[in-house]
Amino acid sequence: ECGKAIQKRGNPWGMVSNALAMTPEKYTALLNAGLRSLTISLDGLEAEHEWMRGSPGSFKYASEAIRALVQEPRVNFDVVTCVNKRTIGQLEQIKDYLLSLGLHDWRIFTVFPVGRAAGDPELQRFGRYLMAERNAAGHTIGSYAVDLAQFVSVVWGEETPPPYPWKDLSESGARNFILAFTREGARATTVLRKIAAARTFCRFLQREEIILDNPFSLLKGPRKAKTLPRVLSAEDVARFLERPGLDFREGRLSEYEYLQDRAMFESLYSTGCRISEMTAVKWGEIDFDRGTLIVTGKGSKDRLVILGGPALAALSE
Repeated sequence: ECGKAIQKRGNPWGMVSNALAMTPEKYTALLNAGLRSLTISLDGLEAEHEWMRGSPGSFKYASEAIRALVQEPRVNFDVVTCVNKRTIGQLEQIKDYLLSLGLHDWRIFTVFPVGRAAGDPELQRFGRYLMAERNAAGHTIGSYAVDLAQFVSVVWGEETPPPYPWKDLSESGARNFILAFTREGARATTVLRKIAAARTFCRFLQREEIILDNPFSLLKGPRKAKTLPRVLSAEDVARFLERPGLDFREGRLSEYEYLQDRAMFESLYSTGCRISEMTAVKWGEIDFDRGTLIVTGKGSKDRLVILGGPALAALSE
């Protein structure tokens, strides 16, 4: 029903699946609902995949789905593999197996919870969920890993080995996690971020039917202080934009470095982009006629930004 609603709005859509429930009838229904891209998760050869999934027979279902979908011309299809310590030495074998099924497109990534938490299968699966389904950036996934490793330490102690008894997770454990950082004097923004990470993970556990209730659903963290944003004055902006020219005239920059810095400074000021977004732009992506540019930001989401006259002139030089 969600797919049909998206299709009615004229948008194609895709999904990531473990193929456990992917019957021919369900696949046909998804196609009719507008499905245009599909990714199947295969996390190793049989033993490793089923260890990761915690579901006997899951390797067979994934393999059968891959074998069928490589012949399907109506969707963009690929396979994704989350590499871990058990499978890092099997990549060549996994590649050969996927080739034997007729696969053309294969993506791999590494998402590891930190410390002892790296051995917990639910945390491993959550890492793949963030990467494959939520399209989270690497530094975001790393932050989740640190926060959840701390969550484990608070709830079950630093000496408890994985796997962890997530079914026994209670509201008191969640409250202790919040109190641990509040007592240490952590900033409200830090505590709120850690609560958000734990709440999202528990929501994932609910989706996987590992827990019934989210212990963080009714808990609130400290109030975030309201502060006015710090902004540059008009004089600060002028000095910022004039700096490449000043450094060039005083011999600190070559002509090429001056033109490069001037184009970068003017573009940053004109668009409001992050430095990482602007440095990732390719020359062919700039539309000089329209004065626009599409940049990729957080969550790998694209957005259109406007380049003003001074920025276009600096880029043209």
